[in-house]
Amino acid sequence: MILYGSTTSPYVRRLRLLLQGVDYEFQQVQVFQDEYREDFAKINPVMKVPALVDGDKTLFDSNVIAEHLHNKLDKPFLSITQKNVLATINGVLDSLVQVMILSREGISAEQAPTYVGLQEERAQLCFAYLDHLLEAGEFSEWDFLSISLYTTLDWIAFRQMSDWSAYPKLNAFYTRHQKRDDVKHTDPRL
Repeated sequence: MILYGSTTSPYVRRLRLLLQGVDYEFQQVQVFQDEYREDFAKINPVMKVPALVDGDKTLFDSNVIAEHLHNKLDKPFLSITQKNVLATINGVLDSLVQVMILSREGISAEQAPTYVGLQEERAQLCFAYLDHLLEAGEFSEWDFLSISLYTTLDWIAFRQMSDWSAYPKLNAFYTRHQKRDDVKHTDPRL
């Protein structure tokens, strides 16, 4: 089994955390660097990380890969309600990744105020919703949903993409899981 990705991708990091204790190979890919693009396109026509090759299966999306791994490891995957929460987590992340890409291309928030403003508004609404879920006792287990929330928050902190400090339950969740050995081992800052 080969997982293709980058150490800074929160989508890849989710899978690396899920695969703790499982034998697999990790191949570093930088999709924004030309020398990787041609070879990676042969593996993943979507040209996004992660990608997983497991025998005769090649999977292109972190959620699809996670479901495959849960089935392979004989673990239950997410319920419909949990998948909906995951869509919220992914919504925050997708929005802020787009803002980061714009910034890398030299497009500032001042140059695209409506688009960037919408992404930040979406992030804040999702933070409030996730904070409410934490208040209600969600994310009590260290499972794919909690891993996804943690890696999203950590990526936002690492890239300094948004401020979620106004949400006490998110802050407590983030602080609590920073101390985990598996989290430290996959830290994108290393």
